[in-house]
Amino acid sequence: VCGSAAEAAGFVTKALKVLAQIGKNDDIALAALATHPFERKEDNEIVHDQRYEAFAQELQIVLKNFLISGLHMHIAMPDENAAIRAYNTFIKIFLFLWH
Repeated sequence: VCGSAAEAAGFVTKALKVLAQIGKNDDIALAALATHPFERKEDNEIVHDQRYEAFAQELQIVLKNFLISGLHMHIAMPDENAAIRAYNTFIKIFLFLWH
């Protein structure tokens, strides 16, 4: 827990530098995306997909009252070794963020 906004900003800045270095060591560039700070839940479009609709049925009121966004990516890899390096780097980043 940070005691101030400046302390939180410093922590995030340091963490991003460490993550960028981890990625650089494995020839991977990091990118981050998030929901726009001014987005409103009323503006979100509902995806009509069987999996999403099952998710909506399960969460019901939670899904209707909170802004939930997600990102799904497919990334092409030139070969098996590149895919394994990318996976291993992701694990390093995940473990760094988890602790």
